[in-house]
Amino acid sequence: MTITRPPQRGPRRPRQGMVSAIGLRESDRIRWSKVMAAQARMTSGYYDRDEVQQFLVEALLRELRRH
Repeated sequence: MTITRPPQRGPRRPRQGMVSAIGLRESDRIRWSKVMAAQARMTSGYYDRDEVQQFLVEALLRELRRH
């Protein structure tokens, strides 16, 4: 019996809808593993904890002050 292998594909390109929605340039990279990890934390309720929300608000305010 002969087993055929599927053709090998090149590196994945980001989904065009997501790229245009967040205004990325072609040179910007999306680390999908980081996106998937954050989605898993959201699903588990990690971001609903008070100390995590406080940390995120403080980090956002620091970034806003920088710009």
